[in-house]
Amino acid sequence: MVTTMDHPALIEVTNRFGKKKTKPIEVNRYNKSMSGVDRLDQMISYYSSPRKTIRWYKKVLFHIMDTTVWNSFYIYKNFVKKDKKYEYVTYREELIRKLIGLKEEKGKDLIRNSNKNDSRRNVLQTESQLHENIERSKVETQDNFSQPNSRNHGHWPTRMMPSANSKKKYAFLTCKQCSKQKVRRDTSYFCKGCNNFSALCPSCFEDWHKDL
Repeated sequence: MVTTMDHPALIEVTNRFGKKKTKPIEVNRYNKSMSGVDRLDQMISYYSSPRKTIRWYKKVLFHIMDTTVWNSFYIYKNFVKKDKKYEYVTYREELIRKLIGLKEEKGKDLIRNSNKNDSRRNVLQTESQLHENIERSKVETQDNFSQPNSRNHGHWPTRMMPSANSKKKYAFLTCKQCSKQKVRRDTSYFCKGCNNFSALCPSCFEDWHKDL
C-alpha cells in the first residue's frame, strides 16, 4: 500500500479475539475507514459461488447472487437479528435450509432418512422374493404362452454385470417402465428376452410385458 499521508511505521493492534499483532499504520487506518463496497467484496470472497472455471455470464450471475445474499444478511443482522456475533456463514447455512426445506436434523438422522428414501433399496427385492417371482412368472408364462415361438418366450429378469474396470458389484440403468410413468428409478435388472435390452425393476417386469 502506497500513501503520502503517514510515515512508514508499524503499530501494535488487538484483534477481536484479543490477540496482539503488528501492522503498518496505513493498513490500520484503512481498516477503520473501509467502505461498505470493500467490506462486501471481502466477505463474499470467503464463500464465493463461482469456484470453477465457467463462462463469464455465469460468473456475473453468481456474483450478483452472492451480493444479494450479503445485502440480505446485512439487513437481517442489523435490523432483525440485532446480534453483532451473528456470522455470515451461519446466515448462508440457514438460508439454504429454508430454500430447500431441510429440517433441523443431525447427520445420523439425515443418513437414516436417505437410506429409507433410496430408490435402489426400495425397488430391489431379496433373492428369495425374486426367486418366487421368477417361478410364478414361469408358471404364468407356460399357461398363457404355450407356443415356443411366442415373443414373450424367454423373458426373465437378469442381473446386469458391470464393466471390467468398475468396482461395483452390478451395473445400474434407468427402469423403462418407471420412465413411462415419469419416475426416475435405477435398477440392476434387465429383461433377457427383449431385443432392446430393457432395464426393468423386478416390480415393473410384469407390467412392462403386458403390452407385448
